Amino acid sequence: MMSKREEAVELSQNGMSMREISNELGISYNTVYGWLRKPKSGKTGDNADRHLCRTCQYSMGSYRKSNAGMNCNYIGITGKKRPCKPESCTVYVKGERLKDKEDE
Repeated sequence: MMSKREEAVELSQNGMSMREISNELGISYNTVYGWLRKPKSGKTGDNADRHLCRTCQYSMGSYRKSNAGMNCNYIGITGKKRPCKPESCTVYVKGERLKDKEDE
């Protein structure tokens, strides 16, 4: 007897959409999506998952909706553009968050 996951994979290989598989097997679309989605491409770099950003002095520190997607405030604190991409950060400094130049 096949598990529902195995059935979902087989149905997908036969050309059924995730929605159709969900209805056919009587399970949540999100479950089917989780089973069938392609793994994310491997991100590279020392800080690819942004763990360092959480403890960096240049961290944005504000999680307001208007700051969505912005984690680094290097330019606001130093007045200079960050010389690197976030996933391969070279300006990381562990410590308490610093304030913007204009706030001081």
